[in-house]
Amino acid sequence: MAQNFSDALPAESLPQLQVVVHAGPLAGKGYLFGGESITFGRAPENDIFWEDTQVSRFHARLSRQGDRLILEDLGSTNGTLVNGKLIAGPHILQPADIISIGSSVFGVKGFAAPQTVSITQISMRKAEASKPRPASEPPTRRPARSSPPRPPSKPAASSSSGVSVMTIAGVLLLILLILGLAAATAYFLFAGQNSAQASVPVVVITTPVNGSQAQVGQATVIQATASDPAGVVRLELWVSGSKLEEVRSPAPQGQSTLTASIPWTPTAPGNYTVEIKAYNTNNRVNQPASINVTAVTTATPSATPTATPAMPTPTVPSTPQLTALTDLNVRIGPDMFYDLAGLLPAGASTEITGKSDNGEWWQVKFAPAPNGLGWITADPAFSTVINAQIVPIAAAPPTPTGTPTATPTDTPTITPTNSPVPPTSTPTPTPTATKPSSQIDFKVNPTSIQGGQCVEVSWNVVGVKEVYYQEQGVAGTDKRTECPAQTTTFTLRVVKQDNTEQIERVTVEVIQPVASAGKRDLNLGDTIDFDRGNVPGDDFTWRKDGDNRFFEALSGVALSPQSIMNSLDGLSLADCKKADYSRFINLDGSDVILDPANELTDGRTACYITTEGRFGKMRFPKYSTGAITVEWLTWK
Repeated sequence: MAQNFSDALPAESLPQLQVVVHAGPLAGKGYLFGGESITFGRAPENDIFWEDTQVSRFHARLSRQGDRLILEDLGSTNGTLVNGKLIAGPHILQPADIISIGSSVFGVKGFAAPQTVSITQISMRKAEASKPRPASEPPTRRPARSSPPRPPSKPAASSSSGVSVMTIAGVLLLILLILGLAAATAYFLFAGQNSAQASVPVVVITTPVNGSQAQVGQATVIQATASDPAGVVRLELWVSGSKLEEVRSPAPQGQSTLTASIPWTPTAPGNYTVEIKAYNTNNRVNQPASINVTAVTTATPSATPTATPAMPTPTVPSTPQLTALTDLNVRIGPDMFYDLAGLLPAGASTEITGKSDNGEWWQVKFAPAPNGLGWITADPAFSTVINAQIVPIAAAPPTPTGTPTATPTDTPTITPTNSPVPPTSTPTPTPTATKPSSQIDFKVNPTSIQGGQCVEVSWNVVGVKEVYYQEQGVAGTDKRTECPAQTTTFTLRVVKQDNTEQIERVTVEVIQPVASAGKRDLNLGDTIDFDRGNVPGDDFTWRKDGDNRFFEALSGVALSPQSIMNSLDGLSLADCKKADYSRFINLDGSDVILDPANELTDGRTACYITTEGRFGKMRFPKYSTGAITVEWLTWK
């Protein structure tokens, strides 16, 4: 998918979060969230997209606002749920919240509870730009944020007795209003208390997935997460109507989120209904979350096995977890000669699912790996782990080198002659282990672009030790979208099994280099320079004049409003060179718009000529009456 130049530039340093998929088509995957917003939906243009008939093309958005994460439904057909309830507007996310979109369930890791419990929406989306109107029609009026209309005043009474009656009536009315407000307040307080008491836990079974198979006689781990603001005190595992085990919170008051991994061993083939029940501090229980599991056996039993009640297993307080202290290479097997699967960034956490037989490697959940599992060194200098004492030994995948075999040679044929020839001994070949041949494929497409366009960089490397793209450790197979501002050489450095290095380089020629590009939020009174992207600057100002607001060109700058577009890609240098710069000096963001041709609204684009004589283009992805967001690109 193409990416805007401005989107590819380094963003300001923000805490890196992770969106984790608990259930649905993407179950088990994790998505790093290090920018300002992330979108969900069925369309490929979303950051997280998947096929689901219950999901709209653009379903929901998760964005940052200070120390808060705000979840918004984007007008979807079936709505967005948090902890089982539909959200009606912007929702402040809590660390324990569970997000449901269609059949998929998400959580967010890596952020603390926000300091506030309410939200003031400071950036309301404005209506789409109006179509051109005949000159006789009145100017477009934006909905003004004003106080409610006052009722028409009544004529004053003509006598002093009338004034007295009005005064008494006013006092009585005031008393009635105070009593009404007191009653309403008591009602809502009581209703709020009842609502808190009436809450029940929300439960998600993360593994195994519905319809999975389990091996008779082998333990299957049932992993579940329960969430409830009232506090979850215990989880219960029920199989086919019988309670087998329970996990209790170590905190007497319960936890807002309680996760447990409970082993269950089926004793006979058949279909089983696996249920998880969660209880909160008020002893309220959820409708059981359930999945169906089929127990199978590959061996033919000599006698019909007799099902025996499963013995209680030890309580598992929480899932084994690993947190990286530095950027860690993740491999597909527990040794240095296995291929890289990707990189676990410093501060990121993942679940530990096993360990190597020598205890030197952890097996962890890692979505980019072929089977969703990767291996990380167990050296305590590079990571911290919890609950690792219960981790089982996991089998390593086949080694990439294979088993050495002797190379067969033809046995020489001795042709009989009149004179006997003594036989010549043929030396037996010594078996030699064949090292895997490395494969390095590095591509950049296209290799010649206009300023502001993007290229796709991809690579596929196997049979090596390390892979570095632009000197950063990466997975053996990956791709990136890059938008170079000027002619740039992209480099892939590979460390082979024998520790030799191979470097691949591809140069992208930028025909019309870019002087500056980026995206900034501007407050009223800010100025900006589009030659270098500086704030304050000398090209444009976002100002207020009474009730009117303008994004206005400063002295020596020319402006030409263009149409509403989904991205800056719709404007070229040729478009901006032939644009008309004589009509407007500003984009109008007022409540009353005199001319829709220069109305400042979501998606509005414009061409400009800077104080240094450079052509450029800008777009407003989000407009509000206070802060605005502008993205720009200035050609050299």
